[in-house]
Amino acid sequence: MNTLTVRGPLTHLFHEHRRGGRLLFSGLRPNLVTDVGRTFVNAQGYSTSPGGNGLNYIALSADALSETTTSTSLSTEISSNGFTRAQGTFVGVGSMSSTTTTDSGGSGFASTGGTSCNVTSSTLYTSGSTTYVYQVGTLLLVGGAELCLISAVSSNNVTVARGQYGTTATAWASGSSVAPVNTSIIYYTFTATGSQTVQKGALFNAPSSGTMGHVASLGGSRSLLAGDTLLVAWYVCVG
Repeated sequence: MNTLTVRGPLTHLFHEHRRGGRLLFSGLRPNLVTDVGRTFVNAQGYSTSPGGNGLNYIALSADALSETTTSTSLSTEISSNGFTRAQGTFVGVGSMSSTTTTDSGGSGFASTGGTSCNVTSSTLYTSGSTTYVYQVGTLLLVGGAELCLISAVSSNNVTVARGQYGTTATAWASGSSVAPVNTSIIYYTFTATGSQTVQKGALFNAPSSGTMGHVASLGGSRSLLAGDTLLVAWYVCVG
């Protein structure tokens, strides 16, 4: 069997809207990488004079998504009610680390239609830790050949979408390798100080103006009241 090499970036936007601690809505959406964003990432990683800050400022807008790959700014960016552009926390997850599957606690990957499976660990990455992220939005490489995208986590059980990015869902025996693909996370939790609708977000490299590298829809308009929280997290896999 050939081993799959993942090439990126593959990016997703995850968000959670909570009121009084109760989850009202969560969603995972595909992300658009802008032309200037690609240029910035290449220069940041490979040029002899990279910039001083990465794409880690999160901006939000109440508008529907209209941006394209040629866009350089976010339309009608919000600057009030607790949703002013903010610098997110960066969690960098290094190279792949293999774990193993078991077929208990879910339908497992023993069939091509199985969508949940136990893994050795679902520990969240923390600063200075050598563990890896198993969280909504994490991309997993199963058996060295199939990509699966996590849609839910319960203890060490993960629910996934099978056969992602052109790979094929395959029946895997218990004990097959499961590796989180190189994934970095940029996240921030906004707290509403007044009523506000939010429909999309973007990543910039500065607290104002700057380079817009990523932009994505939340999949609908989220209506927040004072005291509500909105967790916004970008999952970026560079392969």
